[in-house]
Amino acid sequence: MSKTVALVLGSGGARGMAHIGVIQEIEARGYKVVSVSGCSIGAVVGAFYSANKLDVFYEWAKSLNYLNVLRLVDFSFISNGAIRGDKLFSVLSDMLGDIQIEDLEIPYTAVATDLISSKEVWFQRGSLEQAMRASAAIPGLIQPAEYEGRLYVDGGVLNPLPIAASVSAHADYIIAVDLSADVPKPNIKDIKQFADEVEAQAKEKADLDRAAMSEAEHQEQAQNHLASESNEATEESAADVYSSSGVNAKLDSTKTDSSEAGDEASTHAQMNTDAGIESEKESADSNSSDGAVAEFKGKITSKLKHITPDAVAPNLWLNSMVNKASDWFSQDETESGEDAQAKTEISGSKLGKIGILYQMFDVMQTSLSQYKIAGYPPDLLVKIPKDCVEMYEFYRANEMIEMGRYIAKEALDAFEQGHSSVYGQR
Repeated sequence: MSKTVALVLGSGGARGMAHIGVIQEIEARGYKVVSVSGCSIGAVVGAFYSANKLDVFYEWAKSLNYLNVLRLVDFSFISNGAIRGDKLFSVLSDMLGDIQIEDLEIPYTAVATDLISSKEVWFQRGSLEQAMRASAAIPGLIQPAEYEGRLYVDGGVLNPLPIAASVSAHADYIIAVDLSADVPKPNIKDIKQFADEVEAQAKEKADLDRAAMSEAEHQEQAQNHLASESNEATEESAADVYSSSGVNAKLDSTKTDSSEAGDEASTHAQMNTDAGIESEKESADSNSSDGAVAEFKGKITSKLKHITPDAVAPNLWLNSMVNKASDWFSQDETESGEDAQAKTEISGSKLGKIGILYQMFDVMQTSLSQYKIAGYPPDLLVKIPKDCVEMYEFYRANEMIEMGRYIAKEALDAFEQGHSSVYGQR
């Protein structure tokens, strides 16, 4: 029997894409997730996983680039948030669908902060989309979510790692994923090697599945062939009996005259003629249909010949303009040159409008996470480096997914052997 897991997914912006890889590794090892609690990006990933739509979110996340991310940014001119968030959550809602939390197969909790009461709120009923939006409304960046007369912002303000919400799940293990851990980044070559191994294993499994399906289809065809031959033999036997009885009846008959025989012969001839005409018609229709299909395939093939790698190659000019536009995220436009770099350079990276907001929020969440871990220590704490990507770099989702799975592998290897590791704390 597989071990059960109560999964806790912390907040941390783009680093939260690592949650996908962690979940993939947990499932690959045969663990059964029986509860999910999440905050901010953790609430978003957890929502898709609990709704059995993580594969949809995974494919969308891998497709993100600079341009895709910028298209999701809808700037606001009111004071309670730089971004409305309508575009982003509209896309997420379309993928997720209209789902109620209580209808999910996996119990789910999204943690948000009520600005009116200054309290932590757990969403365990109602609209799944509303819950994840309330949990992911970063103060000052994304407009607060209004729901039932209350004003909600990111759950990370009070509880960036909601372990307490999973205590009542009565699972074998509580596994929490901390996106603000002070640990070194793993070696890129090791991540790539592990990713290649996972891909090779997936391909091998797919090949085996196809082979098994092909064998099953072959056996079914063989059985159908045997059944068909049996039916044909039965029909031939019945025809022989019918023919024999007909001859005997004809020999016994004394009342058949020549005119009747002539009429019967004429009738049979007409029937054969009609059958021939019908057969030729069917053959013509079939040839016509085959010709239409062949013509359609030819047209499609000729069109596909025009789709070359050059035709879908990236637009270098467009990418350069997107990169320039994205500079707003990394540097304040009111300053330039050495002065701007001197004022904004922290640990080798530049901070701008969005960067400062994220940095402040990240520092606060890191401190709060330590308190939550001390108060409710999980069975396994999976540690994602806080400096692996900037919080807004969602276009690096694929990189984070691979890193998340690699770190989960390292953490679970040590956990299953009864000790801790750099990326996994017991």
